[in-house]
Amino acid sequence: MNCIRKAVREDFSRIAEIEVFNYRLNFYPLFRNDEYYFNELRVCTETEKYHNSDMILYVYDDGTVKGFVGVYENEVKKLFVEPVLQGQSIGSALLNYVMKHHNIEFLWALETNTRAISFYKKHGFYPTGKRKPEDETTEYIIELRKTDIQLWKAHYKDEFHDTDIEILNDGSEISFTLDGFRFCGGTCISEFEYESTEPSDEIGDRFHIIKFHGDVIEKCGKHVPMYLYGLQRYALDVEIPVQIVRKRDMTEFTATLYISFELVEHDMNKPQGIIMCGDTRVYYDDTIVKDFSLRIDGKRYSSEKNTLNFETALSDICGKIKHAYYIKSCFTCQYSEYSPYGQNEFGSMMCYHECRENCLKVNSKADYFKYLGDKDFTHRQETYICSEYDSRNKCGGYRGFVDI
Repeated sequence: MNCIRKAVREDFSRIAEIEVFNYRLNFYPLFRNDEYYFNELRVCTETEKYHNSDMILYVYDDGTVKGFVGVYENEVKKLFVEPVLQGQSIGSALLNYVMKHHNIEFLWALETNTRAISFYKKHGFYPTGKRKPEDETTEYIIELRKTDIQLWKAHYKDEFHDTDIEILNDGSEISFTLDGFRFCGGTCISEFEYESTEPSDEIGDRFHIIKFHGDVIEKCGKHVPMYLYGLQRYALDVEIPVQIVRKRDMTEFTATLYISFELVEHDMNKPQGIIMCGDTRVYYDDTIVKDFSLRIDGKRYSSEKNTLNFETALSDICGKIKHAYYIKSCFTCQYSEYSPYGQNEFGSMMCYHECRENCLKVNSKADYFKYLGDKDFTHRQETYICSEYDSRNKCGGYRGFVDI
């Protein structure tokens, strides 16, 4: 069953208790205000405030109220979980619930509360640059606004580096910056290219780069070749947040896809697509996939396909978790299709939620062209989730059913 419900008056004292414990544990060490935290901040006084509050309150109640969230208009005002029960995805479940049922746009967090900010980033809330003083303190709070942007944790390693990085995913392109050089991957996590077609001499001293393309373009009245510069000979470990539903109680929470791969010198005995640098054929590195797995509740569900193709790997994983969980994302949505003309390894789905009725008529490639071929769509990534999500169990679509 769903453990989240709307709060009633009888919950207010328990809500106040959770809030007081969190305030004393998390904020007293920072502010050291004895008068406020031990005299003014009491369960009885906070309970009375909730009786007169304009917030809409929800509690996580599985027999015991373990956390709560407060919403006012389009803002998350409060989100707290019983301190001894944190780390059990209760906060994620509460936040996901209000995002589904309310038009949540933003929230504020203490600038120094890096743990909370990291939590909100995993759920798509990112700092806007706005900050203001916290009432009666010298600290600041910052605004975080809901966007499609994600920051993925990753570890990058090559001959010159062995460091943690953040990969920025803006919904259409992934990128990262290292040593002042920005690399863009389009939607492919193994095909990063330097953002400039005119790199400095220094980049070759800090990265392994392959030069390719070389089509002639007109620039400043001259015809010059335009080259691209691909990143090679590196290993990358990436963590991608994804929404999961636990079937026994339909609780939603955030889990992590772990992807690990390495680019190594091309084996000339293996075939490869033709890549040219001007009139010269060049060779991309070969990709060795070490891990493509989903971690849920301490268990690891790995794809055995040894591929970075998300359609293949996620299908494999969905089959392994189907008795207990399912992935809630565009990949398992009724209204998302892959292009019949081919797709990249990640993030190339077509969302047709604006024409739901037509989607429900599609069960083959012929049906796709008949009902959706001329319809508008938006580009989405497999791990994206929106409020229009509907489980892919009503019809097969062009790409077939997903094992959920």
